[in-house]
Amino acid sequence: MRRDPGAEFARAVAFEDAIHDRLSDQTEPFRWGTAFFNSQIPAIYDANFLRIERTDDDIEIEGLLTEAERIMEPRGLAHRKVSTADERLGQRLAEGFAKAGWRVDRLLFMAHRNEPNRDASVDVDEIVGELHTRSKEGFSRRDPHFQSEEEVRQMSLLAQMVFEVTDKRCFAAYVEGKIAAVCELYSDGITAQIEDVATFEEHRGKGLATAVVLRALHEARAWGHETVFLVADADDWPKALYEQLGFEGIGRTYQFLRRPTS
Repeated sequence: MRRDPGAEFARAVAFEDAIHDRLSDQTEPFRWGTAFFNSQIPAIYDANFLRIERTDDDIEIEGLLTEAERIMEPRGLAHRKVSTADERLGQRLAEGFAKAGWRVDRLLFMAHRNEPNRDASVDVDEIVGELHTRSKEGFSRRDPHFQSEEEVRQMSLLAQMVFEVTDKRCFAAYVEGKIAAVCELYSDGITAQIEDVATFEEHRGKGLATAVVLRALHEARAWGHETVFLVADADDWPKALYEQLGFEGIGRTYQFLRRPTS
């Protein structure tokens, strides 16, 4: 029986929101929603942001820019971030944020619905503890958005915190004995999210991302989850890979980000 994509999308968004809520050690209400912060990892955008929780017609770009500055500047945060799970609102706000110099990200939520049309070409291992932390640091150091070892450290700390707020498992594919691709699986027992799929650039095109995602998907299904989803950039190529692995789009959210200027 086909599931209602609207209901499944709402469940997936609520799952992500719950993780962000539990990761926060400080919150602050603002005119149209709630701001979430984690004082231990201020450089991590996904842990320090404003979430719009209303869809009122009076929500406007200048007010959001003002609220983001009012709330985030006193905390010494170098970035600004606002998110909304309402696609129509995100579409309406996108042009204004872009004109203000913010990056606009459309995030496509995809639920697993169909059998994959390809198989894993390599074996995948489950990794834990220090091995997972080291692999996370390796990928962070390759990420051009991380400018310092302190940011790498904070990303590793975030990875450890996620273990504390949800059931989390990690999977890796190897090339010549070294980790070359990874992904993570989060669970609340009913819903599962496949997250942080990454492959080192020199090993792309070898089917490694396919292998780790299929392993996570297998484990999620074996675990008995009703919904298994992931989130892809709606404007980037990986969504096509996920479609081949049986995922279908169920809804879009928007994130608006102003990176640090220095």
